[in-house]
Amino acid sequence: MKMHAKMLIWILPLLGIMISAESFEERGIVKRKQEKNGGKNPRIGHKGTSEINTNRKYGLITDEKYPPQMIKEMKRKNNKRVFQNVDRYYWKPNRNGVLEIPYKFNKDFTIAEQQQIKNVIKKVNGYLSGCHNNAWVPAAARHYGKTVLEFGKRVGCWSYVGKVGEHYLESFPNAIQPLSIDDGCFLEGIIAHEMMHAMGFHHEHSRPDRDQFVQIRRENILGGCENNFDIATNTVPDYAISPYDYGSVMHYGLFDFTSNGKQVIIPKKTIPPGVQVGQRNGLSNGDIAELRRLFKC
Repeated sequence: MKMHAKMLIWILPLLGIMISAESFEERGIVKRKQEKNGGKNPRIGHKGTSEINTNRKYGLITDEKYPPQMIKEMKRKNNKRVFQNVDRYYWKPNRNGVLEIPYKFNKDFTIAEQQQIKNVIKKVNGYLSGCHNNAWVPAAARHYGKTVLEFGKRVGCWSYVGKVGEHYLESFPNAIQPLSIDDGCFLEGIIAHEMMHAMGFHHEHSRPDRDQFVQIRRENILGGCENNFDIATNTVPDYAISPYDYGSVMHYGLFDFTSNGKQVIIPKKTIPPGVQVGQRNGLSNGDIAELRRLFKC
């Protein structure tokens, strides 16, 4: 099986940025404060500009989440051994060759908010058309016991990476795998970013060959956030099958997590005209190509 630059194969060993379930639950104080204000945080707008800016307002330092059981395994064992069977964390077609990524909404959203998310889902499904039509589907009875992605407002913008519901989230009913789209996350690119994480993609700037394309100025990084810029250590020979994508929706912006207003990410190559590093408008052409490659389109 081919392995691709942004995908799950080489990103799971990034222990430094893994946030346990307990860490997110500790943020419940933010949610309780929201409840006192009629369910809204007055400091956080509805749309937002990036998941990074929104999450900092919620007190989060990353938008990637991993089950605590997985983290314990990785700390206890050699990373490569733990993820020899990493194939199980991918969404794959069923016996009939039909790819389904079931999703549902909890009760946090208005009808209008649900529609905003559905609009992004429709676009992502469109990118996979011709090989997998309507891959993201509303959860139904046939999905009982299978991993189901549940959109909710769970303090910030974040997602588990890959399909982990059936393997690590037994505590959730029906293998529910949460995906948080809270106030400040209602931008097409932010929603798409978290959906990409759920499908197994990681941040572009952490791919193993990134030093050929960007310089990371660690002296400018906000304290405690340095691990967001670590390179994945569990590399594979063909990770560079895809060109480095400065315009990826999975790439951080040049000033993200800056402590002093100076650039954290310095591009080493000429940025193509019209490309915005760290954009959250939607999937780039490179993102779409990788998405189609992942699902063998």
